[in-house]
Amino acid sequence: MSGGTLMTSTVKHMSHCCLLVLIITTFEYTSGVLSVLESEERPRIDSWERYGVVAPLLFLLRLLTLLALPQSLFNFLGLTLYNAFPDKVTLKGSPLLAPFISIRVVTRGDYPHLVSRNVTWNLNKCLDVGLENFQIEVVTDKPLGLKSHRRLRELVVPSEYRTKTGALFKARALQYCLEEGLNELAEHDWIVHLDEETLLTENSLRGILNFVLDGKHPFGQGLITYANERVVNWVTTMADCFRVADDMGKLRFQFNMFHRPLFSMKGSYVVTQAGAEREVGFDNGIDGSIAEDCFFALKAFSLGHSFNFIEGEMWEKSPFTIWDFIQQRKRWIQGIYLVVHSRQIPLKNKLLLGVSWYSWATLPLSTSNILLAGLCPISCPKILDGLCAFIGAISIYMYVFGVIKSFSLSRFGLFRYLAFISGALAIIPFNLVTENIAVVWALLGKKHNALTTFGKTNTQNQNPPPPTPAYNNEVVIGSNFNKSAFELERLTSMGRSGMRPTGLKGSSSHVGHNSLGKARECKAEADCSAIQNTTCVQDPNGDKKRCLCGDLSAPVNGFCSYQFKDYYEEDFKCNGINNPTILPPTHINLSFSFRIDITGELAPAIDFLNSYHQVLNHHAIYL
Repeated sequence: MSGGTLMTSTVKHMSHCCLLVLIITTFEYTSGVLSVLESEERPRIDSWERYGVVAPLLFLLRLLTLLALPQSLFNFLGLTLYNAFPDKVTLKGSPLLAPFISIRVVTRGDYPHLVSRNVTWNLNKCLDVGLENFQIEVVTDKPLGLKSHRRLRELVVPSEYRTKTGALFKARALQYCLEEGLNELAEHDWIVHLDEETLLTENSLRGILNFVLDGKHPFGQGLITYANERVVNWVTTMADCFRVADDMGKLRFQFNMFHRPLFSMKGSYVVTQAGAEREVGFDNGIDGSIAEDCFFALKAFSLGHSFNFIEGEMWEKSPFTIWDFIQQRKRWIQGIYLVVHSRQIPLKNKLLLGVSWYSWATLPLSTSNILLAGLCPISCPKILDGLCAFIGAISIYMYVFGVIKSFSLSRFGLFRYLAFISGALAIIPFNLVTENIAVVWALLGKKHNALTTFGKTNTQNQNPPPPTPAYNNEVVIGSNFNKSAFELERLTSMGRSGMRPTGLKGSSSHVGHNSLGKARECKAEADCSAIQNTTCVQDPNGDKKRCLCGDLSAPVNGFCSYQFKDYYEEDFKCNGINNPTILPPTHINLSFSFRIDITGELAPAIDFLNSYHQVLNHHAIYL
């Protein structure tokens, strides 16, 4: 790591620490705690004389604020003791030496296009970092019809499947994967748990590789951010900036310092060792079915397992609507309630989580202090005022830090960057209102009917970032380069196209350039080993697999001029491949007379024009 990079990271962290201390000091001074530095103290109020029997109630409401003190301390220590702006994760070992990793995605199966797009994105990210020993496993209630691939496994949970304790929802699906005869993983293999909308990044994959190569802890979790690429709902995204700070503060401190889920953990970006996961299991009855991630973490804690924080962030989207946002919070409150009050978890393992939950559940009462402090002021011990001011300062700063961590100054510029910070502060009243609504609704509603979907209820419209390969997207651009047309394809998994390129001769997908007949049928890769440069892939226009060339044509005299290849950004990675072109020809006069066939979702033409140069510069093109 260069000295300049290290200094930049250190300066950012120190600046953030100074800002945090400044905000805390301001709150302490405003609350009157620092009046000892002044010549005169503020006059004390005789609360009993002024308010009578209501005085104890006012004092009790002030005390309720202290329920948030443990998590505020953890957030403060996590944000200050560890570098809050670490540099890019560096691999500490070769990916070739990593144990087998199964990336497990659980979904109801309502949005197959979303799942297929995100699976493709995640698969290519794994290949980008050099990961070889892995698979992506999609566990679904409904068949998705995902493209057949040697690195992809689709596991459909039968509707008649029941666990021994009657686990429901996502817990039921996760337990199904662990059943004898279905589980394919060895004790020392690893599982990366993702929601259907979660996107991997190269940073997170390097962090996961470092974690599994280290092997000291069977469970781990990392940071998730919500403001990546196109923001769908600015209000909910700004509100979720608090969660980003919570990951970097409380979550990181509990895992790095104690290696225990003292405040539980999230359900996505969870890395587990297969043997340890089977020991803990997800068959935990109805109490472990709403917040299955929380129950699983505390059960693992009670069994003596250790945890660690994983460097590198993953991407998700905040709820697309305010209604979804409230429902999400309601489900969390009800699910954690069942965990905190479950007899299956010992009290010592859920004590801090219980304090945190009661802090959340009494939020309407704690929030009333904002009004009562002005309408009905009372004299409290300075230590109480100081602790309440500390909690308030940390809570406010969490939003500021979440914005700083989520948005890039170089990407948005100073003006918009400051506007984002102002927006996060302005959104706090809204967040208080929605959180209070969620709390009241959760406490009054039925606790065991909280979960309606896996993950968010808004993921049907989520699109991965522009570079993501998408199924069945074809772009043909006319040019006068050698009086011919060249073709750019949005490749799918492993760089293989899910459809036949336009412009190839023949009426069938397996009859291509100057083909002399049909390509050989195959069932496995070995069936194509005798035909140079072919790969066993699904015939796009048929129901059989065939040995096809890279342009989906049949081989000529047992030979292909075009070979399947993954995405690469450097020329040397294409060595040994016949006729690859990593960059397009330098001089091409585009007529911009093009057609775009999108058999999936409709994509605006402007998005194509904006990302066209990225396709040319970052994706291998076969001419």
